[in-house]
Amino acid sequence: MFGADSGGPFRGRFRGLFQGRLLDLVNDETPICSAKDCRAAAVWVLAWNNPKLHTPERRKTWLACDEHREHLAAFLGMRSFLKDVVTLADWERAAAEAQPAAGDSAADR
Repeated sequence: MFGADSGGPFRGRFRGLFQGRLLDLVNDETPICSAKDCRAAAVWVLAWNNPKLHTPERRKTWLACDEHREHLAAFLGMRSFLKDVVTLADWERAAAEAQPAAGDSAADR
């Protein structure tokens, strides 16, 4: 489906930032809701894991628009999978802060 170097559905600044079904892109810059058939812009990140499959620190993610946030959170919550719900802006900010600045090395930290 995707070539080895294509980056698959994860391109640009979002590549490597999200895992799982989370990121369905309209284009490289517009993440959309993970709800079935929804094409609305994502506002929320629902971080989750399945404790039967994932280590406790692993976080899978879904994106949600305002309309679907509660529905997707309830779906994950009923299964005890939901770990956190944060705005997409906060999630991106935290991811950017977690990555070392260009030119930084482990010795500089």
